[in-house]
Amino acid sequence: MSEKCEEKSGEDVERLLGRLLDLESESGEKQVNAIVTLTKALSHPQRLKLFVAIGTKEVCVCKLVGVSELSQPAISHHLNILARAGLLRRRRKGRFNHYQANPDLVKQMANQVQDLLTE
Repeated sequence: MSEKCEEKSGEDVERLLGRLLDLESESGEKQVNAIVTLTKALSHPQRLKLFVAIGTKEVCVCKLVGVSELSQPAISHHLNILARAGLLRRRRKGRFNHYQANPDLVKQMANQVQDLLTE
């Protein structure tokens, strides 16, 4: 037994098609790719945990090694991915990198998602 969609309105179909076409435009693709880059960086559980733990205060990698079950190379790898995505700011001090979250980028990403949903 198959169900049939009871929606007969062509307006919804036109609206959906218009939104998809907008997202496939050059500016739409840029928006989508920017959000995908950030969400991919945050998609690993350890990266998300490290990102949230760091927050907006600058933290040295050496302190993260002391409180995490991960090795220093693993932590540095995850933090590097977050920094390349722009989610963390990195500053070298002596032998160690210090990181802090980039809250402006997080707000920007949230606003971009909201804009995509409301257009």
